[in-house]
Amino acid sequence: MSIPTKLQPTQGPIPFNEEEGWPVPEPQEEAVEKHTPGGQEHDQSQHGAWAQGTSGGQLSERTQAQGGLTIDPITGEIPDRGIPVAFKEFEQIHTSASPRHFRDFIRANMDQFKKGHKFGAWFDTETNLLYLDVVEVFDGDDYAAAFDLAAERGLAEGQEAIFDLANFEEIRMTPSDIADYRARLAPT
Repeated sequence: MSIPTKLQPTQGPIPFNEEEGWPVPEPQEEAVEKHTPGGQEHDQSQHGAWAQGTSGGQLSERTQAQGGLTIDPITGEIPDRGIPVAFKEFEQIHTSASPRHFRDFIRANMDQFKKGHKFGAWFDTETNLLYLDVVEVFDGDDYAAAFDLAAERGLAEGQEAIFDLANFEEIRMTPSDIADYRARLAPT
C-alpha cells in the first residue's frame, strides 16, 4: 500500500463552529453577499475554517492526497503522535470522498467527539474505499505498550489496519504485520 511520506497538517487548531457544526461548510455566493453590508466588500479569507483550509471539501482533498486524517473536531488539534483505532459501531464506508460525507459524519457523531474521541478518515488504496470513523488515540510514555493496546483494540473492533502517527506508518491487522511492527518498537 502506498502511503504519503509526511502528513502536512494545518498550523494551529481548526475552529469548531457551534452554530453550523464542524467543518464549516464552504462559503457560497449568497454568504459573501450576506457579509457585505451596504455592498462594501471585505476580505472573506479571514473567516474561520474556510480561511484555515479546513472546509469539508478541503478535508476530503487532504484525506485523498495523504491517505488519511486524524483530528479533534472540538479543538481542531491534529495529533502527531499515537495510534488511532476506530470504533466499529460508528464506522461509515463510502465509495467517494464527498465533502458532504465528512460534514454529515462529524455532525452525527458530535456527542462522541465531545467525550474526547477524535475523527478519523482513511482512504484504503487496496479497496478504493473511504472509511470515516470515531477513533481513540492510544499514546503514552511507553509507546510500545500503547501500540500493544491499540493492536488489541484494533483486532477486537475488526479493523483492517491501524496507523502510527509518530512514525507515519500503517499496520495491517494481520498477526505477522502486528508482530513485525511490534518488534521494531522498544520493549515494554
